[in-house]
Amino acid sequence: MDLTTYLLSAMLAWMPAKAHHVLETEDQARARYATIAADVAAVAADPAEPPVFQGADGRTKTALVLLSVAFWESAFRVDVDSGKCKPPECDNGHAFTLWQLHPEDGVIFDGDVYTFARNRSPAWRADHAAEIYDGAALLKDRKLAARVALHMIRYSFKATQSLGVYTGEGKNGPKAKQRFEHALKWLRVHPFNG
Repeated sequence: MDLTTYLLSAMLAWMPAKAHHVLETEDQARARYATIAADVAAVAADPAEPPVFQGADGRTKTALVLLSVAFWESAFRVDVDSGKCKPPECDNGHAFTLWQLHPEDGVIFDGDVYTFARNRSPAWRADHAAEIYDGAALLKDRKLAARVALHMIRYSFKATQSLGVYTGEGKNGPKAKQRFEHALKWLRVHPFNG
């Protein structure tokens, strides 16, 4: 089984495609799930992206955590995925994509983590405008959104050894634990044999 298929099986177990029957058919949801799984797998397996976790299963665990965060943040909903959620959802329009990212004035890659554009000088921002990503850019390119989420997750683990920075609650926050333990439980019960 390849990583995409493995991730798709997790998605379908966590949130069956038929659960989205109001906004899309089960077949449409399943097809969209397959593209989400492929995007997450591609980002987590990218040699240019260091895995968040070490060990032989580091990239698989990284992919599952990235997927688990998307599940808990958005339930893989098509309206969230397409940027059409209605207030007060998506943090009143301030959060974008399945990962509910807050790009604020624009987010940029900063090595293997991230920062906000406001942390760079006006001259840098003018010279590097194509490297600053806003909500519209993240909605347009799910792989980019997954990569930004991965950089934010990596930053969170570097800072707190947890998803606490990502969830905004500190190291021992219940949301941070829930998202991380959900991914680890899947890996324990369903080891990846790719």
